[in-house]
Amino acid sequence: MILKQSSCSMSPDIHELVENIKSVLKSDEKHMAEAITSATFLEQMMTLAQQAMSLSAHVLPVRWHPGLLHPEGFGGLSTFTTDAGNPKLCSIKQAYDQGARSCADPIHAR
Repeated sequence: MILKQSSCSMSPDIHELVENIKSVLKSDEKHMAEAITSATFLEQMMTLAQQAMSLSAHVLPVRWHPGLLHPEGFGGLSTFTTDAGNPKLCSIKQAYDQGARSCADPIHAR
């Protein structure tokens, strides 16, 4: 191959061309190594993201998360839950149906 031949037998123009080609090949080699490193990094990130997504799929429904509202029925907001095991507080729909007094009095709220 001409790139591996001794530069003694080449004319100066050909020698310069060969050196330029070698430089480009080394540069391409460096860029290829960088591309492989980047691809490996992206593959690892995608794997971690997929694992996180599969873990989040095993999380309990929203209604079981402490302090979150969840939809219930036909457009009303459901009960507010807590993780302390306290009874559910009255929903906005219950407040509308039963009046403000029943929300303030959890014994009578149903």
